[in-house]
Amino acid sequence: MAIDSKSVCTGNFLLSSFLPHLIGNLRTHHWDRSSINLPVFLAKTGYKEPQDAKNSNYADHSVGHLDFFGKCVAEPAYQESFSIFMKGWARYKVPWPTFYDTGSLIDGADLSNGGVLCVDIGGHHGIDLTRLLDKHPDLPAGSLVLEDLPEVVKGATDLNEKIRVIPHDMFQPQPVKGRSYDLIKSYPLFILRIYVNYLCNSRKSSVLFPRRVSRLV
Repeated sequence: MAIDSKSVCTGNFLLSSFLPHLIGNLRTHHWDRSSINLPVFLAKTGYKEPQDAKNSNYADHSVGHLDFFGKCVAEPAYQESFSIFMKGWARYKVPWPTFYDTGSLIDGADLSNGGVLCVDIGGHHGIDLTRLLDKHPDLPAGSLVLEDLPEVVKGATDLNEKIRVIPHDMFQPQPVKGRSYDLIKSYPLFILRIYVNYLCNSRKSSVLFPRRVSRLV
């Protein structure tokens, strides 16, 4: 699909230019119901910012009060529509190693004896680790780790064999020990605060926010 320069706005493609080609069933599975329910949910909560992932607008309208990922686990078709969208979205976003100094992550890193450089937490099918490996193809096998829920990572079927895959819930004890860099994606801020506090108290790691171009230690 050709991309007209007029369809680009502050680094993101406008909805009309490419989302219709990607969303498939994502709209009917996730977006439409959430959008319709949002005014009702906000009225219920006094228009306060949600601070509980289990009590969100999505869970409010979902049968069984399931949150987004709970619904994806319970309904494979919902996970599939989300995965299709994420794969398409990945083709259009700027690879993070093109604007982040990834060389500074590697310099001085001890990757001998199975050392881990980077753990992509909630990394879906591993596109960000793949982009990192594309830039640094000499990274040793096992130094890059992809983590996501079992229902998600089972779809990561075309990964480079150097990337290690671990089915994992990010709010359970981290299976990768020692110092590493953790990639965190666009989760709500209250979830990020919980996880970063957990990391600071449990292991020696640095947290990277590649979509925010920032770093927390």
